[in-house]
Amino acid sequence: MEIIGDVQRLGLNIYDTIDTSKEVALSGHKLSQDLSSFFRYLRDKKTSTEELHEHVGSMLRLSEKSRKNAHKVCETFSNTRKGIYAVTNRVPAEVCDLADEQDRNVKKLAAGEKEIQTLKVAKSCTMAGAAVVAAVSMVAFPPALLFLPVALPLLTLVIEARELHATKKNEKREKKIYECKDAISQLEQIAEGLQKLVELNDAFASYWSRIETTLQVVDGRIEELRRAKFLGLRLSTIEKSCDEIGNAQLDYHQKVSVT
Repeated sequence: MEIIGDVQRLGLNIYDTIDTSKEVALSGHKLSQDLSSFFRYLRDKKTSTEELHEHVGSMLRLSEKSRKNAHKVCETFSNTRKGIYAVTNRVPAEVCDLADEQDRNVKKLAAGEKEIQTLKVAKSCTMAGAAVVAAVSMVAFPPALLFLPVALPLLTLVIEARELHATKKNEKREKKIYECKDAISQLEQIAEGLQKLVELNDAFASYWSRIETTLQVVDGRIEELRRAKFLGLRLSTIEKSCDEIGNAQLDYHQKVSVT
């Protein structure tokens, strides 16, 4: 089924993008540590201005790279979310096609082709089921954090060959419709989870933009900063904020790394 291939691709996109978002968050934690070090060096009169400029330059390169990656993460999450909604819109039509195929198979079975058709349907179900299981195995995330289900229940879209009985076809069709609705509901939950990830990583991207601007200003005013009154007290407050942000990004990295 084409829809299963689409789900597999969406699963790979989610997996790869989650991985990139982890790297961005880890970079955020590192930058926070670098900023804390910079503030200590700024207070230390033994540290030369040239060394401070070099340190700021290193942070600027890291922030620029991470900002670009963060924007890329947001864009990919957003596109994947749209792809999931596109799949949910197609699922009912796919199920109807399968139901029609089932009706045709039932008629052929009644005409004396039961054994051949059962083997064909069983084979197609096995292949499709394996494809879905492969897709499912790639999208297991901590649901408490990401609000994503542990698995994509798309196996319900596959006609079960062993339950192909003409006398129960109406009952089976109703069951498939119910399961289809459940599958759509699960996919919509995944899309909602992705929206939360978009918002979170968008906040990361905004953070990187602000940091980049701040570092550019700092780089041009290092001497002024060193002469500022109450420098130690002001820097201590900023350091505390940096540590909180860094810990939040490290927390994100650690939680999405749990499988």
